[in-house]
Amino acid sequence: MFVVVLLLAVAHVRSFTVVTKTKRCSRSVTVTRFPLLNPRLYNFRSFAVCRAFANSTASVSHLNFRVQSPTNNKLPGFTLRGFSKPSTDVENSDNKAASFFSMFGITRIVEFEDANGEAGFQPDTTDKIVSEVKLETLSFSSISRSTEEIGNATVNTLQFSASSNKIFEKITFAITVTSEEVVAGTNFNGKKKTIISPNTMKLDITLEKLSYNSTNSRIAIGSVLVTRSTVAKRTNSETVSDEGVRPDEPSDDQEVLSISDENSSGTFSFKRFITNGKASNATARALSLSSSKVVASGDGEFEGGSVNIGSKKTITQLWFSIEGQSSTAFWDPALGQSETAESPSSSSTLFSSKSITVVLSVASIVCFIIMNLV
Repeated sequence: MFVVVLLLAVAHVRSFTVVTKTKRCSRSVTVTRFPLLNPRLYNFRSFAVCRAFANSTASVSHLNFRVQSPTNNKLPGFTLRGFSKPSTDVENSDNKAASFFSMFGITRIVEFEDANGEAGFQPDTTDKIVSEVKLETLSFSSISRSTEEIGNATVNTLQFSASSNKIFEKITFAITVTSEEVVAGTNFNGKKKTIISPNTMKLDITLEKLSYNSTNSRIAIGSVLVTRSTVAKRTNSETVSDEGVRPDEPSDDQEVLSISDENSSGTFSFKRFITNGKASNATARALSLSSSKVVASGDGEFEGGSVNIGSKKTITQLWFSIEGQSSTAFWDPALGQSETAESPSSSSTLFSSKSITVVLSVASIVCFIIMNLV
């Protein structure tokens, strides 16, 4: 049976490959689909091989970004898996391989009235839920994909959406993965642009035509973060550049949660504001993480839906509350992993694009089947 599935996967795989080079690093970004097995699933695989200096041992980083438009009463989820192997020639390296896992999903959109005196929505308190939409009840579209060349970078964007007859008319998810660092967003009201890195999956979540039942009600976004460890808030960074803010850099406008995982680390970050559009004259409203608590470990249920997360994983429930009322809410959280493999210095070609493509095509098929069997 396994052989039959493998042959079907090979016969119907669609791959698009972009190979970029950053100084002593060679990176391949491969977009893979398996339409017969799961037409609503996309996998982005980012494979980097770097050397600290000429003739040194190469370090390796392999990231898998997984995006799926949900069906059958499931939640939209966004998964990042990573593996890295540092070079033995890098100073202070213990040469330990590292793996990483994280998943983020939106569960509910709630209209609420604050009644407990604490800012934002607090579940299991006197805060009154006026109306709610469980995303597992919505019918989502299939995924559309677009690409854009920006300098040496290829920017891949996936998008899917769903309509609702309560709270909002439409919710849209746009997911961006890039082969090189690019600057995204618009400077407005003194807020800096976002720098998207190849080790990051950036989400753009848009709620259109929001409606309210009273002048006192507000909107809250319910979500879950699945990890193999607990998360902790990262303190503000001193390395924010003039070009923009990277997803792993805390700032006045961006909060970052650190995720430690088996000799590796990653981040979940989000802007502390939403806007009513993407233009430079867009109006911003504050957004806060109003509630955070671990609700399950291992396989389990959580409020708003269920997910099979396997063993040794933790579900943290996060509620984000929007201050005031807005007709549209545009928000962009991100998942990322720290890439220990990136140690570039000067120009060098390590592998040909053909060799990397072949390796990744085989790895994509095997990893896809394994991840769908476990």
